Amino acid sequence: MKSCTRSLVLEVVALSLGLAVADQARAVSCTTGKTAVQVYSGTATWSPANATQYGKGNGIWTGGASGDSLKLQGSIEACWFWGGFSGIFTPSVDADTYYACTATHGYSGSGPCYAFHPAGSPSAIAPQNSAGSVIEKVQIVDQADGVSILEASGPVTVRSSRIVFTHDDAVEDDWCTHDVTVDDLLLDKVFMAFAWDKRGAVDPDDCVVDREWSITNSLVRLHRFAHAYEEKPGHGGVFKDDGDGHNPEIADFSNNVILLGPVAGQGQVQFPLTTRLGTCSGNVYLWNGTQAAYDDMLDTGESEDFETNGERLAELQASWPGCITVVLRGPSETEAQFLNRTMTELGGKSWNQLVAAFYSRNFPSSSCGIGFELVALAPLLRALAARRRRT
Repeated sequence: MKSCTRSLVLEVVALSLGLAVADQARAVSCTTGKTAVQVYSGTATWSPANATQYGKGNGIWTGGASGDSLKLQGSIEACWFWGGFSGIFTPSVDADTYYACTATHGYSGSGPCYAFHPAGSPSAIAPQNSAGSVIEKVQIVDQADGVSILEASGPVTVRSSRIVFTHDDAVEDDWCTHDVTVDDLLLDKVFMAFAWDKRGAVDPDDCVVDREWSITNSLVRLHRFAHAYEEKPGHGGVFKDDGDGHNPEIADFSNNVILLGPVAGQGQVQFPLTTRLGTCSGNVYLWNGTQAAYDDMLDTGESEDFETNGERLAELQASWPGCITVVLRGPSETEAQFLNRTMTELGGKSWNQLVAAFYSRNFPSSSCGIGFELVALAPLLRALAARRRRT
């Protein structure tokens, strides 16, 4: 861990000083043939001046509780590459901090709490570019939401990126109007993965009926923090769906590995709705919990299809051969053993090996990525940014 932390600190300091850092990546489609425009941390909005530019994030955005860290704007498709986003939650994992400072969320006036939810669930990146946005190679840590699409946005693609410790939604479109593509993501310890539950202010007649999501080649681990929304037990869902039927088509749901448990929240949708599904193949679900808790998860999760998770899974396995394979943790197996177990269903690899391969592929200079250690570096980052402005 020492060597990991040391390389992380050096990388973060270099980024904060504005020093040149190699892309550390293969050629990525949205940057090919374009010129990088350095965008420094703290910048609230960015839009391309022309179609030959892409924005390259330089530094760590430290988000507050009242707004999104970065908005992508303009009318020319935005290509955003690189950058780190560290949010308001400190420390990252299972902090004894209440979801919001209200009795609804279990807060009785004693102990730490966050007022972010009444302030609007700030996100790391909020696309609102009318021509659409492509977001690549970013790392998002400790936010309420990871990527939250705004009403004015065109289609959005998020790929080859890491979103960790989001206490609400990792990737969200609650305006029910956008096409969304996610590919090669690591969503690690997020409460909800993919959210499209229509917000109350949206007129149902404004929803785009044939909008599509594509979810491929991604690693997803859901997580229940020490305190959660309304103190409900268990983690959230792979899909935060709209119970009134304003859900998108999932055009492609393929080659994802999804880690659930030890307890899933009641009513959470964990499998795609068969009535809204196009292509489905090669997905592996890992259940990190007891058989009894797994059975409880299968017995809940009704949506517009009026099916439980169990009924939905059975239909998927019957009608889409090879769509979903489920692997359960053994009764005497620890979590650590389960995550280290090599499985034929994972091509002879373990969950931990797949995560390591993701880092090697997308962030090779820092095998641990931009982790929760960033929180402790926030004062240094601000001082370095102030120094850069003075010079």
